[in-house]
Formats: sequence, C-alpha cells, structure tokens
Amino acid sequence: MFTYTLKYDNIYMVVCMNNKGFTLIELLAVIIILLGIAGVSVVSITSSLKRNDQRECKREEELIINAAKVYFSLSEETNVTLNTLIDNKYLKDEDISKYDKNNTSITKNNGYTLIGECKK
Repeated sequence: MFTYTLKYDNIYMVVCMNNKGFTLIELLAVIIILLGIAGVSVVSITSSLKRNDQRECKREEELIINAAKVYFSLSEETNVTLNTLIDNKYLKDEDISKYDKNNTSITKNNGYTLIGECKK
C-alpha cells in the first residue's frame, strides 16, 4: 500500500493507493486447485456409472431368472431363450436392455444358469 500527501488549497489530503487484484501466481494456484477438484469429480462420476451398470445387469439377471422359474414350473423344458420368455409374455421387451435377446438362454439343471453376456 502506497501513501502520499497532496496539498490542495491549503488542505492536506492523504491518498492511499491500494493495489487491488490478483497476481499471476494466485491465479495459477486457483486454476490448479480447480483442476484437481475436476479430476476427482471425473473419477468419482466414472466409478458411479460403472456401479450403476453392474446394478442394472444384476437387476435384469434376477428378472430373467425369475421369469424362467415361472416358465419352467409350467413347462417340461429345461432350456429357454430370452426371446421365448418375451414372446410368451413372461417378460416385457422394454424391461431388458442389457442382454442380447437373440443370444441369451436359461438352463435348468440343479439350479438355473443364465447363458449370455451383459452389455456394459
């Protein structure tokens, strides 16, 4: 802060000059902090999206297995495709988005086996 005195009509005034603003170092520090926060946010959002995909796959898998259980309880068959479950109204087409309807099947042995891959 600079101060100097002015004389104007026999009145002395003290003028203070305050340098307001940011230095380059301060601006760079703020930018680096903001970049760090953005980096952490991107990692957090990405992992959250992956967890959501995994939950959705698990939900659809449970839905398909439950529909197959009902189908097998009313049928003598031990193998059924996802398309058959949809065609016979055990599942709604719009409820299944993560599994390929043409290449997914369920087999009944001692338990139930879902044969197909969940799309990520």
